[in-house]
Amino acid sequence: MCDESITAFYEFGVTYTQDHDCNAPNDDIQEIEIKASNCGGGDFYIIKTERWAINEIDDLINLLKKAKKTFNTIERIKKNNENE
Repeated sequence: MCDESITAFYEFGVTYTQDHDCNAPNDDIQEIEIKASNCGGGDFYIIKTERWAINEIDDLINLLKKAKKTFNTIERIKKNNENE
């Protein structure tokens, strides 16, 4: 849980898109937004989507790992900029 007296230290987010799946109710592009938020108590991951179809559980796991790698890179860049 976040300490409500502390403003969020950071929040990073990425959005991925993919074509509709064959069971989708329409031909809309599917989007999934993955955010990392940290307000002093460690990272929380937030996932938001209306529909994101996968064939295998590993597809979602790999997507989350890809997002985490992006967040780690952003966090390193941010820390390097703060130290300059």
